[in-house]
Amino acid sequence: FDENSGNDALQGCFRTLLFQWARLDPESARSWFERQKPFPDTEDGKRNLSDAVHGFVFGWFDNNRSAALDFAVSNASNESFQETLHSLATTLFLKSEEDATNFIERLPTTALQAKTLESVVQYTTTGVFLGYQDPADQRSAATMTKWMVHLPGEPWADEIGQVAGMWQTEDPAGFSAWLAQQPVRTKDLILYDQCGSANRENAPEALQQAATISDVALREKALAKVAS
Repeated sequence: FDENSGNDALQGCFRTLLFQWARLDPESARSWFERQKPFPDTEDGKRNLSDAVHGFVFGWFDNNRSAALDFAVSNASNESFQETLHSLATTLFLKSEEDATNFIERLPTTALQAKTLESVVQYTTTGVFLGYQDPADQRSAATMTKWMVHLPGEPWADEIGQVAGMWQTEDPAGFSAWLAQQPVRTKDLILYDQCGSANRENAPEALQQAATISDVALREKALAKVAS
């Protein structure tokens, strides 16, 4: 690898190399990775860099979970770390909802938290985000909706409408009973996002739900969204 530094084909192999190396000696793997020539600013180059980061961080994760998570969070604003953040959050969630919540909370911006949250929900419900879903990883829309609303700072506000709509379709009575027990702010945000989600195909029903939003400004925006 060192003799052919910068070779595009070899850069495509960095994910496997760094994963195996970081599992054994993360500091040496990191030092070597940081010495490599920059990846090309092309679609293939960006993909190879993202894959290499993913391999390195997950190898380190196997060796020292806490250190790997700290490293990922410290680089969270780096575009090449985005896929790795999503995969880490999903991996954590499948073992512990609390661990996933704590990790997402540590991300530096609400936008990053929201995108990472979205990736977890899509993978565990529709399975479309990563293109593959192990049946054992599937979670119900009810499970995901309940988990989302407990994330501080409301990064879920623009992401919850679709999954809440799935739950409502699957179990209208169960969803309505749960929604009625939520704080007013939570209920309002769920109803508002549902008004613009793909699941809100029934305009009269959407208008009826939008009209129940307590916050006047949010209610007016929801009604306008449904009417548009």
